[in-house]
Amino acid sequence: MFKSFRIGQLFSIPIFLHWSFLLLPLIVIYRSGENEVINVIWEIGLVGSLFFCVLLHEYGHALSARRYGVQTLDIILSVIGGVARLTRLPEKPQQEFIVAAAGPVVNVVIAVILYAFLWITGSSFFPTSPIINGSSFLQFLAFANIILVVFNLVPAFPMDGGRMLRAGLNMKLSRVRATFIAMIVGQVLAVLAAGYALYFGHYTLLFIAVFVFVSAGAEYRGIKKEALITNHNVKDAMKQQFYIVQQSNNMDYAIQILTNSGQQHFPVMNLMELSGVLTHQQILKAISEKNTFALVSEYMTKNFMVLSPNDSIRSAYQLFQENGYELIPIVENGIVIGILDKASLNEFLQMQAARK
Repeated sequence: MFKSFRIGQLFSIPIFLHWSFLLLPLIVIYRSGENEVINVIWEIGLVGSLFFCVLLHEYGHALSARRYGVQTLDIILSVIGGVARLTRLPEKPQQEFIVAAAGPVVNVVIAVILYAFLWITGSSFFPTSPIINGSSFLQFLAFANIILVVFNLVPAFPMDGGRMLRAGLNMKLSRVRATFIAMIVGQVLAVLAAGYALYFGHYTLLFIAVFVFVSAGAEYRGIKKEALITNHNVKDAMKQQFYIVQQSNNMDYAIQILTNSGQQHFPVMNLMELSGVLTHQQILKAISEKNTFALVSEYMTKNFMVLSPNDSIRSAYQLFQENGYELIPIVENGIVIGILDKASLNEFLQMQAARK
């Protein structure tokens, strides 16, 4: 990835660091002022420990979502926090509420454990000095987890509190209407936070406010798009006129069809049997490698899914979103009768939106 790089995997969920995360030590050093080196090291250690707590927070979301059959693509840590990218939303609002609440609950548990240790050892619950050192490290870390809980429970959609708000509204309202209300609340809070951040010079808060404002709108548009595909089948959106290529054809043949027809992706046949899919990206790869006389079988992918014409459009939408497919052949009685790609699905959604 250009914007992030993988650092590991836990519970089969990849963990990525966004490039902005690398700015944290520099920010800590810049803000440390005249503090001694040892205190700066303790402060960097606190920030690192806090982001480990953020990682556990995101695993709270991911593992609770897994209980309801929702997988997590990855977890990304950045300078403004973490995000667990779920493949889809839980189906029931009660499930979404639990998944959203699971993250803050993790931080509550961490804080309780730390405060229990401080109580057992007879230490103060709160730091007695603003300087972070060995004697105040756990107090700062425990308090930071409490701040994380409070911050994440602010009903600024799509933060945890906003998702809990949406889930609560969704128990009485449609998901689209509940998301719209949660979006408005989140964006209003984001504007207020941005004004506060600009006035007092809290630029990290400003970044978070912008992220909340933009993400709330994007998620609402996504929910509206999903609502448009309800009660429609694949046959309503699939292309019934399309080209195929044989795996024994050379890539130059596929390039000619692409150029003349505009079709971007192709089912690949082995005589009458569907054997793969050839995508636009694979055609470009053959061109860039100056290997256009290679057989289609050398570039096609065998990693594909098929649907029947009576399958729900939602199934196709989820396959495109979750698995990154470019083309889904539509098969009936063993015969490819249509194709569905992202462009044709988006065109169908645009027509449905226009009708409404």
